[in-house]
Formats: sequence, C-alpha cells, structure tokens
Amino acid sequence: MRKELSSTDSGATFFAVAGGNADQDDAMSDDDENGSSEAPLYLSKSSPPCPWGFYILQQLLERTDAMSAKSAIKRSFPQSVSLHFYDDAHLLVVDHMNDFTLEDVIGMNQKLGKTMDEPMVMFYTVEMLRILEALHGANIAHCNWRPNNLVLRNEQTEQEWDINYNAAGKSGWSSKGLRLCNFEQSIDMTRFEAKERFQGRPGVWDDIKEYNDWTYEVDYHGVLNVIHKLLHGEDMEVQFDENKKAWTTVKTFKRYWQIDLWDHLFEELLNAEAESMPSLSELRHVFEVYLGQNPYKARSLKQSLMKQDIKLFEYR
Repeated sequence: MRKELSSTDSGATFFAVAGGNADQDDAMSDDDENGSSEAPLYLSKSSPPCPWGFYILQQLLERTDAMSAKSAIKRSFPQSVSLHFYDDAHLLVVDHMNDFTLEDVIGMNQKLGKTMDEPMVMFYTVEMLRILEALHGANIAHCNWRPNNLVLRNEQTEQEWDINYNAAGKSGWSSKGLRLCNFEQSIDMTRFEAKERFQGRPGVWDDIKEYNDWTYEVDYHGVLNVIHKLLHGEDMEVQFDENKKAWTTVKTFKRYWQIDLWDHLFEELLNAEAESMPSLSELRHVFEVYLGQNPYKARSLKQSLMKQDIKLFEYR
C-alpha cells in the first residue's frame, strides 16, 4: 500500500501495487532495471462490511460480456480483482483508476471562476449516456450518479491520439472518457418483477420530485444533475411548467449554447414515463452528430482535455 487517496467516517481509498516494495517512496515508479513490473491497484475500505458493491460489479461485467463492443464499454467500469471480507470492514481491490474525477474538474473550474466549455460538456455527455445505456442494458440502476463517482479515464495507448474527435473511439479516442465507480447503492433489477416500481428515498437523493415513482429514472436525474453542474457550476433544480405541462430546469440555458440540443435532452429525461422510456442511444447520437458536423469545435476537444489534465495537477 503506497498512499491514502481519500478518507471518510465510513471508509477510505488507497493506491497500492501488487508485488511492490512498501518502503518505496515513488508511488508511480516505472519498471525497475531488472524488468520486474508492479501492477497498480485501487483499494476501497468500507465499514461496516457489505459485499453488495462487489456483487453488482461482478454481475455488470458478466452481463456486458454479451453486449457488442464489450471490450470498449468495459473500460468504463472498474475491473474487480478481489474482495476481502472481515468482521468490521471489507476491502475491495480493483485495477488502478485515475486520481481525478469530474468533481475535481468542477471544483477546479469554480476556483478559476469559470465553467466548462460547451464542446467538453458534450463530450462528457456522450460518455455518460454511453455508460448509462450499457448499465441499464445490464438491468442495473446505479442510484448514486454523481461527479465524484465519475473518474476521468486517460489511458495510455500505443495508438496515436488524433486531433479529430471520433465518437466511435477510433484514432485513440477510446482511451479518453469516464469510468463509473461506487456500486454500493445500486439495484439489480433482475431481482424484481418487470413492472416493479419504487417509491421513497431514491438512491442517494433526498427527493426527485419530477417522478412519482421510479426505477432507472433515478439515474436520469443523476446524469442531468452532473451535466447541469458542468454547464452552470451548480446543482440542478427543477420546476413544473404549467404551460408546457412538463418538468423543466429552473435555470435556463445561455443563448449562445445549443439550446435545442440541451432542451431536448433535459425534456426527454426529466419527463420519462415507465411505459415509454427514452432511447439513450438516440439522445447520445444527437450530440455525436453535432460534433461531427462542427469539426472546429470537435477539434478543440483534444487540446481542452490536455489543458484540463495539466491544470488538475496544478490545483490538486
């Protein structure tokens, strides 16, 4: 175990290596001169012990095996290594993840007195909708979709990273994006009847008043709240518009943004109904098409992501 990354009253997270020297100071050292390698790991300690998050993660990885492009989507979830269960706590071991999350990006932007550029928000929106589609396709609701559970994915690859954004992940773009973590609050929908609906406290949220009852809608609220924080720098508030007879956000979108795109996304997800759930792939495709038809904005993504990485280290 090399260093503690975070700590709360109920647990902590650590960076560690498999087969490494615990006395070594450099947590991110390269292979030594003899060619031996150290596998970086991410450890999550929680108390009291509960194996539910490990179970959900295992089910998710097994179920995504049957999906198309499985190797690509699996990058968006932690790869569990082992679970160590004790009387007073458990230790979940997964492959190493980036130290930075979208919460860190939002906090950094707040310090800088700015919000994220719209093309970058679109990039992360595409990523979140892609992950959400796979998650719900595996019959799992996350129930804790927040910026601190969305880890920045900036993997090393031998493939050259092209300046032209590719929504299909080609030309190095599959190595950039997000990874969803923390499945302790998640629900395995296969354990319930197909038409089962939930009431009461929705996951980690005190209330999601736009839905009378819910299943997957709890994650729609979470995704929209993250997007709202990226665009506006603050949590989303919703209200019922009597004229439109629909739920809308209290805060409006800026006139120079792509209002039609954002209005459509928020309207579809805020007003989702159990009988006719929106198509996440169609909503994602709208933003992919826009970036494809506006190459100047799409070409700015690589530089923006690189600048963001540099600034995160400066403001950590």
